[in-house]
Amino acid sequence: MNTKVAVITGASQGIGKEIAYQLAEDGYNLALISRNNEVLLEISELLSSKGCNVLPIPCDISDINSVRSAINQVINYYQKIDILICNAGIGVYNSLQQTSDDEWNKILSVNINGTFFITREVVKHMVKSKSGYVLFIGSEAGKQGFKNLSSYCFSKFGINGFAASLSKECKKYGIRVGVINSGLVNTESNSNIISSMKSTWLQPNDIAKIVQMTLNLPDHVVLDEISVHSIHHRL
Repeated sequence: MNTKVAVITGASQGIGKEIAYQLAEDGYNLALISRNNEVLLEISELLSSKGCNVLPIPCDISDINSVRSAINQVINYYQKIDILICNAGIGVYNSLQQTSDDEWNKILSVNINGTFFITREVVKHMVKSKSGYVLFIGSEAGKQGFKNLSSYCFSKFGINGFAASLSKECKKYGIRVGVINSGLVNTESNSNIISSMKSTWLQPNDIAKIVQMTLNLPDHVVLDEISVHSIHHRL
């Protein structure tokens, strides 16, 4: 029986939802985090009906007080956190000159601040238990620049740098850190991209399967970075 506890951010749609479904199937205990409480409850009820232990937590990861409250709820309920899947993020598809102050601040608050806040709050518990896995869902936009994605690339490059530094900090505590950098994924957040090729993009469940594979590696093995894209399409 799998007794590991996995926290998943951005769990109400797309990649996060598929990761939740996959880990539920694999027997993990789940804490699902999202701003969309209504959908979060629907997903949690579905997974609970299939025998999964699920704790749904409405949380705005850009708000440190909301994050602290959420992680406290997880610890109070499960007494530990074994895995953190940092999946929540937003994209802005504009040129530098067309990107508004509000759009820029949203990118920073969710992709950078939110990721930092929740990772810091979770890792302090992993340090105490001297084990854990922090897995960031990144992007090819965190490895190379793309036209009209300057703000998004800025944030995703930051995630890769953060993960690389965190890996070095946490190794002595037995905490593994990795990033999955994916190409285009057919999710709700990419619905504004007009393309006749979406059926050839990566699907959310493809990323969930890679998460499953990564978490099933022996405890002494860590994949620092995985780059994945469709054979038919990449950014």
